[in-house]
Amino acid sequence: MITHSPDLELDIFLAKSTLVFKKWSFLMSLIIYCGFTAMDLFRFPPEIFMTTIPVRFLFVIIPLTIAVFVHWTKPILRTRDYLGLNLTVYLNAGVVHIFVFALVRANIDTQYSELGFVLLILFGCLMAALPLVPTAIVSTLLLIIMFLVNSQGNGIALEVGFQVAVYASVIVMCLIINASLKRLLTDNYNVIQQFYGDSITDGLTGLKNNRYFVKQTLLLIQQAKTANKEVSLVIIDIDNFKDINDKYGHAYGDDCLSNLGIILGSVCNRKYDFPCRLAGDEFTIVMYDATQEDIKKVCQDILTDIQLHDVEVSIGTATTLITDDMPAIAIKDILFEQADRALYRAKDNGRNMFFSAADLVT
Repeated sequence: MITHSPDLELDIFLAKSTLVFKKWSFLMSLIIYCGFTAMDLFRFPPEIFMTTIPVRFLFVIIPLTIAVFVHWTKPILRTRDYLGLNLTVYLNAGVVHIFVFALVRANIDTQYSELGFVLLILFGCLMAALPLVPTAIVSTLLLIIMFLVNSQGNGIALEVGFQVAVYASVIVMCLIINASLKRLLTDNYNVIQQFYGDSITDGLTGLKNNRYFVKQTLLLIQQAKTANKEVSLVIIDIDNFKDINDKYGHAYGDDCLSNLGIILGSVCNRKYDFPCRLAGDEFTIVMYDATQEDIKKVCQDILTDIQLHDVEVSIGTATTLITDDMPAIAIKDILFEQADRALYRAKDNGRNMFFSAADLVT
């Protein structure tokens, strides 16, 4: 059973949510940039495009092609996966654009459209869904380079300043949109987590419910198969719970269930052990790679602590070594059946005790 920190889970969600957007952004950018590169043949003389085309190909098209390949074929599990490659594409494309801009201005008497620089900003700050801080740093660096190049020309200082201000405004606007989209995705993630948490949590005891028990037990069994470990199941049932409800009322019965839930949570101190409320007064604990001493201690602690609330329980346990020759669902069912049989043997022997499936007479 693999668990992640909440921040890491959110980052994985953001990476998955933006992956399709990134894939198509890089692919369309490659197609468009190849078109821009081909246009150099028609708008520039040979002495210019003999320089611009190799530079574009080497520093932009090749890295962009690699980025397209990576995003379409490799698993992207974090927002910062291949971040260095993505930022390199953005930085290279910006620097190459500024280089071509300066080259054209210095050698031929023609206007070189700066729309490409705006499109690059849109790509880096918005379309590629890159993390905000490194994207802002690269964007600022490109803005400074563009300002320095423009300052060396014959343009009016006011005009150059206005152009840089426009570029800066576009960068800020795109980064704000980027941050807003990230905030929206984060809010969606939190809502999903809340609904999911409610769907797998028992409202009375705060323990996980049967739905979670089934899912996580199967995951734990799969993990045990890989590691060749044992999985143990502990089933706990309140003795004479119907009589308690009839005598003291359902509110008192609910208190008994809630107290038992607290106790089960307190005795599960190992990393992979988790308690659940299955239904009614039936609870369970799943234990991974636990020794018989670990299991006995948990059972004895439950029996001792619950008596402080004037309640008694019966407990059945079962352990199995997980092998590859049986499906996980079948192993879970067998494990539950064995623990359940042990539970009823404990009840038949007088209740207020625990019994192991290994001790059953076959």
